[in-house]
Amino acid sequence: MQSKFHRYSFNNTLLIMQQRPEATQVAGYSAWRKLDRFVRKGEKGIWILAPMIHKADSGDDSADDTTKRVLRGFKPVPVFDLAQTDGPEL
Repeated sequence: MQSKFHRYSFNNTLLIMQQRPEATQVAGYSAWRKLDRFVRKGEKGIWILAPMIHKADSGDDSADDTTKRVLRGFKPVPVFDLAQTDGPEL
């Protein structure tokens, strides 16, 4: 079951622990939906920083279709703890 959860960076782990020290398993809204759980109404998200990756083509007209992934920055996204969700046991 642990393999279905994302491993967060050190900085995001610090953000999670600062906002909700008792957090155990953390995932985004759609990740909880895939696990047949739902976030309770009125729950506040734990805000972390997610990378914004942009696909940039190589620019030359070569035959191979390789695309380069470029980090454009970070954006805040909410995640939720297991205690903020309802549904079947994991």
